[in-house]
Amino acid sequence: MAVLRLAYPNNFYHGHTKDELDAATNLWAEMLADCDADAAMAAAYTFIKNDRSGFPPSIGQLRGVVEDNVKSERFAKMFDAVIQKRLAKLDKYAELAEPEE
Repeated sequence: MAVLRLAYPNNFYHGHTKDELDAATNLWAEMLADCDADAAMAAAYTFIKNDRSGFPPSIGQLRGVVEDNVKSERFAKMFDAVIQKRLAKLDKYAELAEPEE
């Protein structure tokens, strides 16, 4: 939440009491508890970097970014695995095409 408060100083729990901020922090922590902490932080940075509205994210929006990032990582890993397999095949074909000495 600290990152979001820095990025949205006038909108993200601005003017609330310490007790209200503690309650909000606890709520966000509870709602994001099943997300990897690094993934949640990366999602916050991704949201801030791409935000054009000027408004902070809701918990659901941030969870959506976490899910999108995870899907993107899975796709990138899958794509990389496919490329590695194809490169291995090309290496094999190249070896077969080399003339023997």
